[in-house]
Amino acid sequence: MNSIPLCEWRTSFAAVLFECDQIRFKTRIADALRAIDERLKSAEEIGTVERISIESAQRSLATLEQEPFFVPGRKSTKTDTGAGSNASDAEVRLTQHVVGSHVQVTLPSGVVSAEIVVIFTASSGKNILVSFDNRFMRIGPEQILDCMSAKA
Repeated sequence: MNSIPLCEWRTSFAAVLFECDQIRFKTRIADALRAIDERLKSAEEIGTVERISIESAQRSLATLEQEPFFVPGRKSTKTDTGAGSNASDAEVRLTQHVVGSHVQVTLPSGVVSAEIVVIFTASSGKNILVSFDNRFMRIGPEQILDCMSAKA
């Protein structure tokens, strides 16, 4: 039986991706790295799929350690009366993204092409989990520059 979804390292890794508290964020990363190390040292055989998942998680955690912590703030409900654009227009545009959409995302390190993996709402607002270059990153909707397409 493949127990990858039930692994402690995977649960710890997911906790990092969904953490919205800056104080707990670094602790979650350390916990996930420790859980991965324990899994790699365990006597139980690691299959190819799990090995690839572990390597991807390690790359993502390394990136998350280096990138500044980002949790999008709540959107203002005030509308902008100038230039025909207002907050409700922006909110409609931002909610059109769906899981599987291919998007251009701005990160502190530059613009990347990514795929939306999960969209979730936390106390800090809407968060989006994207995948690119065999890594995962949590972003805010305002970091999406362009949406190319969704998977069929």
